[in-house]
Amino acid sequence: MGTRIGPSWVYTVLTIAALILIVRYLFSDKSENMTTAFALSLISGGAVGNLIDRIRFGKVVDFIDLDFPDIEFLNLYRWFTFNIADAAISIGLVVFIVNIFILDRRKADSDSPVEIEEAPEIKGDNR
Repeated sequence: MGTRIGPSWVYTVLTIAALILIVRYLFSDKSENMTTAFALSLISGGAVGNLIDRIRFGKVVDFIDLDFPDIEFLNLYRWFTFNIADAAISIGLVVFIVNIFILDRRKADSDSPVEIEEAPEIKGDNR
């Protein structure tokens, strides 16, 4: 069992606040960006799953325990125990960050108007 920082009610309040912000953003966003909606839906679903665990059990129940080989240079001798909700939140965050910082930036670059310099006037030979 991992160490917990702070009481469970703090996580419950933060989760509810995050869910309110995500739902508000999803309903106010008019860009129709399906990748952002997908990422935020994964994050929301994971947050709701962990919230249900906190309400029912007073803690989040982690049940996926994978044992990978030790990574000594990172001092990682035991892999983290997690659950499906944690995986959904993690995947959603990665998709969201990639979408915001890479895909949206590419789209903004392609949507920006290209400035074309006017060719200077060529004055003919007036003989």
